[in-house]
Amino acid sequence: MSNFTTYGTKVFVTDTSTAKSLARAYSWLTGLAIALVAGPTMAQTNGGAEGPTLTVDEAIERALEREALTQLHDAEQRATEADVKAAGAWPNPGFSFDLEQPDPPETDNVERESFFVLEQAFPISGRLGLERQSARRSAEATDFELESRRLEIAADVERQFYELLRLRESLELQEQWLKRLRDTQEIVQSQMSAGEASKFDVLEIEREIGAAQADLQSMRATFHRKRREFAVLVGIDGRKSIQLEGELTTDAELPPEEKLGELISERPDVRALRARAEAARAQSKAAGRSWIPEPALRGGYKLTNPPGESGNGDTFGGMLLGMSFPLPVLAPGTAGRERAEAERIRYASRADLIVQRARAQTQGLHREARTLRETAQTFRNETVPKSKTLVDTASSAYKRGNIGILELLNAHRGLLEARKRALELELQATLRRIELERQLGALLTRPSSSE
Repeated sequence: MSNFTTYGTKVFVTDTSTAKSLARAYSWLTGLAIALVAGPTMAQTNGGAEGPTLTVDEAIERALEREALTQLHDAEQRATEADVKAAGAWPNPGFSFDLEQPDPPETDNVERESFFVLEQAFPISGRLGLERQSARRSAEATDFELESRRLEIAADVERQFYELLRLRESLELQEQWLKRLRDTQEIVQSQMSAGEASKFDVLEIEREIGAAQADLQSMRATFHRKRREFAVLVGIDGRKSIQLEGELTTDAELPPEEKLGELISERPDVRALRARAEAARAQSKAAGRSWIPEPALRGGYKLTNPPGESGNGDTFGGMLLGMSFPLPVLAPGTAGRERAEAERIRYASRADLIVQRARAQTQGLHREARTLRETAQTFRNETVPKSKTLVDTASSAYKRGNIGILELLNAHRGLLEARKRALELELQATLRRIELERQLGALLTRPSSSE
């Protein structure tokens, strides 16, 4: 018969067999609680069927095909095309009508003259051709700027994709950690039932489970928030549960170090600045042509009504021809030429500074990306298996009573930390590769998802 002593709401068990039964029941209930926590977490991590499954290339494609971004790029291209059409256009011809007659006379015996004149300026200085050249260079610069913007968006999408992928895999590691703690708790309960473990061991494993559950809930909330943000970034409703397909480590081929400078010189933003500099150079030359007079030709018809009684006089007509030249005596175009030259220097200097900074950064990024990739691979292939072996050894030693619960939990934490560190090394290697792509202004070649 089991003996119970009751004090208020606390019950103390005084029979050994009853204590063992309660310990087994407690272990079962704790395992059920962990399963209830971990199960929804896994389901929410993997997402629902309503969301699409995306590779990194598909995510980039979706981000670049967003309607607002496409409309923005189309509008900027149409604006530059309109500027090209407007640049170098001839001035419109002018028309004038003049009527000459004396002040209101007392009689009709007066002479009246009417002039109908068309006037057209002829830009023979070559200014219009230079303005068209400047507009075409500006249009090229806009195209390069749009390409640079697309590469920046692609780099941002790729970076967030792999950060979210790392967080998802970290969640899976945390769930595995909870499962190992549950398995360890069963071992502790078995040892306690056999009289080979203390209450301290039970309390310590319970404390560890509580901390792991809190970490899991926090990580899950962060994952859902970042997944919503990423969904919006790639043009998907943030309420949908998107799936990610891919690995943290990629086989993107890094270019040889000797080709880095060549790739940097071909960056879209650098080419855009150089195109802007060329446009400013052409604009400066156009402004410098202002000192060349551009003639204006006039032609028309003159109608003369000579004096006559009661308007019976004859009407005479004749052709009008004329030409005019502006006099460039006030240094026309000087301010425009100076401003355009300043713009040329500004754009060219910015391009040179970008190239210098990129060359300084890409050398280090290239070596760091290669080193981190090799380090991550070595760590996962060598250190993680050793940590797993250490856990197996510690579990056997605990069952034999050779080590305590703290040593056993330390071995389990070591495995968790090793796996998390492997993920972090792989993520950092990938992020350095993405930053190298951004500095080079081009996506590095990597195998397609179909291979």
